[in-house]
Amino acid sequence: MFGHNANEAMQVANWIQLAEKVDLEELLPILTSHLQLRTFLVGRHVTAADLAVLIPVLHHLSTISDYEKLNNANIFRWADHL
Repeated sequence: MFGHNANEAMQVANWIQLAEKVDLEELLPILTSHLQLRTFLVGRHVTAADLAVLIPVLHHLSTISDYEKLNNANIFRWADHL
C-alpha cells in the first residue's frame, strides 16, 4: 500500500503531502499530466497515494461541466479504474 521499495514509498509520501497542501485547482493539471501514461500514481498497483488523492478529487469530478470533463479525461479514467 505504501510502495514496493524505498523510492516508491517516498513517491507515495510526496503525493499524500501534495494532496494535503495544494488547492484542488492546482492539483488537477498535475494529475492530468502525471496520469497521461500511467494507471496509478505510483508503481503498478493501487497505493495510499491513489486513495489520498482520490478522496478530494471525487466530489469535484461529480460537479464539473461536460467541457471540463474532456479536459480531465485521464483523471476520470484513473478514478474509474480505482
